[in-house]
Amino acid sequence: PVEEQKNIITEMDEIQTKDFIVASEQMNVIMESLPRVAKSEATVMILGETGVGKDGIAYQIHKLSPRANAPYIIINCATIPENLIESELFGYEKGAFTNATMSKIGLLEMADHGTIFLDEVGDMPYSVQVKLLRCIQNRQIMRVGGTRMRDLNVRFITATNQPMENLVSAGKFRKDLYYRLNAIKLTIPPLRERFHDILPLVNYFLKIFNKKYKTSKQLSRASLRYLQGYSWPGNVRELENTIEHAVVLCPYAIIGTEFLPDYITEQQRISEKKAACTLKEAVEQCERALLSEAMCKYSSTR
Repeated sequence: PVEEQKNIITEMDEIQTKDFIVASEQMNVIMESLPRVAKSEATVMILGETGVGKDGIAYQIHKLSPRANAPYIIINCATIPENLIESELFGYEKGAFTNATMSKIGLLEMADHGTIFLDEVGDMPYSVQVKLLRCIQNRQIMRVGGTRMRDLNVRFITATNQPMENLVSAGKFRKDLYYRLNAIKLTIPPLRERFHDILPLVNYFLKIFNKKYKTSKQLSRASLRYLQGYSWPGNVRELENTIEHAVVLCPYAIIGTEFLPDYITEQQRISEKKAACTLKEAVEQCERALLSEAMCKYSSTR
């Protein structure tokens, strides 16, 4: 059970050592709102694509809150098997099921007087959502196989990369729980919409990995141009991995474009080729792409 909980709870040292690097107006607005959000006790839902830094925002809220010195427990709802999630969240009493030879405290109780961060909350099984709703409403829990309610004082922060309204409409997520968790909503924009954040993040990660691998490498101007022109579907996490990839593979002091992943340089070459074409050619390329997409999507030419 101890080893299982180590897999469920994210290691905090990694999060605490990562500062937030922001230069874009969108992210500055969000960061400026965090102290006000942190002082409240309202539940917070953080939305955004995978890799944008939702976990970091959640930890910043906890760190700025009156609960900063209390436990901060991270639970990834997508990684816990459905048949275990209820007992992991709420704990269980001795004899509650086969092999339950002793009582075990749940992750919610471990966070008492602190903060619970439910990552990928959209993947939480529907059967567990009812118990979580009662927990948030009554601030009490009952262990699996238990006979008495236990008081619980925690603040809930959640995150997801899924469109929650669609899950609610499809009956996969309880509407009442959604509104309970959605008191304050923060939407983190993808990196492709935060152009001004790319270069500061590149410099930050370059510094981190130079220190880690005891090097002092720099990126060439062409490499920086390619990194700034890439769309970053994996967001900040992909950017971090790309810089580490380049630092490790490049044997020289200056990292050239040949040490960037092929898909980044290829996308940039395609973009440059498109930029050099005439207006007529650009229109034809756009029409061709739209027609190809429509042919894949629809069953008839009409």
